[in-house]
Amino acid sequence: MKKSLEHFGLEKPEFDYYCTLRISRKHLPIQNCKLDCVAQYFQLGEFKHHNALDDAITCARIFYKLKNNFDISEFKKNFCEVEQKLVKGVKQKTASEIMIRNKRADISKAIGLNGSQIVGADNFFDYSDIDFSKTFRVVGRFTDMSVGQIESAILRMGGNIVNSVSEYPDYVIVGAKQSVSTAYGEFDDEAYIAKKAGIKVVSERHFLSQVY
Repeated sequence: MKKSLEHFGLEKPEFDYYCTLRISRKHLPIQNCKLDCVAQYFQLGEFKHHNALDDAITCARIFYKLKNNFDISEFKKNFCEVEQKLVKGVKQKTASEIMIRNKRADISKAIGLNGSQIVGADNFFDYSDIDFSKTFRVVGRFTDMSVGQIESAILRMGGNIVNSVSEYPDYVIVGAKQSVSTAYGEFDDEAYIAKKAGIKVVSERHFLSQVY
């Protein structure tokens, strides 16, 4: 929403918001806090999952269930206040941000390597469970969904998107279609750079198996 407002030069509205995913993860005694799982926990009935209107209505109903049953005050954020902190640069450095700065040197070194030096094909992808509270970079060409749809799924699950592997995301999601021309191999160049830098590289198939 912020990017859309910036793109069209529109004034940012001031409002408070909450993340129902983060609230659910803290308070609900269930392992999976995807929208449909939380709706089932609260016995909200059937709805058309992944239909934009149905998802929005169900999310609103979940919010009121959470609000009426738990103290959610710690999750309250202001849309404009967060943006102002980012713009003015007054946000304090966190430990993760310091780690990102230190790791950028590793990524820069990786850019100069040949594909054969980066990683073998056998152990390229990470198949562990994905933590959707982390940061993601989406690269390559996808077979079953567009990049926009992949990013929307990540945001819906509670993750954050970065625009470059140089921002050192926790995960890089790679499309299954092979690239026709890259410096390092058959996938997007950023996938190989991420692998060399120790970032988890996830295949399209494994990502979709974790989301749906």
